[in-house]
Amino acid sequence: MIDKSLTDVGLKDILSLTIPGQTIRECSCREDHECVNEIKEEVFTCADKCWYKFREITNNPLALKACIDAKENIFNDFVTCVQGHLDSCVNDMNGPQIPKHDLLKMLAYGEQKIVASREGLLKNAVMRPIKHILETTLEFGACVKDCFLTKNRDGFCFDRIGCQPLITEDHAMRTLKHCIKQLDWKREASSLCDCSVNAGVSTLERYCPMLRLMSQRGGRRQG
Repeated sequence: MIDKSLTDVGLKDILSLTIPGQTIRECSCREDHECVNEIKEEVFTCADKCWYKFREITNNPLALKACIDAKENIFNDFVTCVQGHLDSCVNDMNGPQIPKHDLLKMLAYGEQKIVASREGLLKNAVMRPIKHILETTLEFGACVKDCFLTKNRDGFCFDRIGCQPLITEDHAMRTLKHCIKQLDWKREASSLCDCSVNAGVSTLERYCPMLRLMSQRGGRRQG
């Protein structure tokens, strides 16, 4: 069973943020892949520029970056899984007209949901000791978002091409649950925790044994 909190990101509300009275062509799969790849590259570039934020939690931010970089293939596999199962594009460039989404409002709403979840996390006694890490991670995310918006101030890739992917709530939820399950996030979180501790984020040390245990139990169930 996948924890609902992993996939409940307000998709219904995000996908309702359309521009009244405006439609746009549904992307071909080639266009969709091109834009997703461009977005990934921009996010990675912005992450590199914003990594200095993690100096707040470790004296060796480059070692911490190496921990994250080692998971890049996992991220790419997840994106590929989502693209392969989302069914959000058509095979040619003559797709139907679909409601046009307001991409800026969607990003802003997503950010609001993440910031709002901060309060709930910090009320959790288990998470309270890593408040500084959570705050720093949010600052890093805000930096990446601002960088990404600056890169796209003249329009996002989908705007320039003149199309958007078609994403429905039910299909998106099923896809996310499937791809998160394929990800084996407990095992990945466990190894990332150990690597982060070795990179100087000592506050996480108390959480790594718990994550290792969760990972081992998950592996036994799958076996």
